[in-house]
Amino acid sequence: MDFYTYHYLENNQQNQQLLLTVLMLFAFLAAVGFMIGYLKNRLKTRYRDLGIIALLCLLLLTGIEGEKFMNLNDQAARTTQMLPFIRSVARDEGVKTNQVLVNSTTIVNGMIVRLKPEKQNYQVTFSSDNKTYTLKKVHVINHQVEVKN
Repeated sequence: MDFYTYHYLENNQQNQQLLLTVLMLFAFLAAVGFMIGYLKNRLKTRYRDLGIIALLCLLLLTGIEGEKFMNLNDQAARTTQMLPFIRSVARDEGVKTNQVLVNSTTIVNGMIVRLKPEKQNYQVTFSSDNKTYTLKKVHVINHQVEVKN
């Protein structure tokens, strides 16, 4: 079971997709290069065909990037709700924010909150509007957890 710290959630809200951006830049530059090659030598249609292929790859990668961007915005919105929740639990339980661990990066019913000093586990139940929560003490079967800082 993975648990996440306040620090981990705070720093990982802005995932960057560098590889996809580099691929998009490469496809764009290839499309421009092939189009320039075609305009210089109009008799060789291979540059035109390669330019069209590069342009289609660019459109495909742009669509993938757009979909991932929408998903990341949705996840970031849910993750930003997690930080005030952790601060609230820490304040209510009288511990520091870095001593509160959660097993989810987004607010969900049934997630587990672990308080570090006592290593007590609580299951969280949220109200329908996610403005209030209830902590219920639970016991986990596997006590070996990986804490992601």
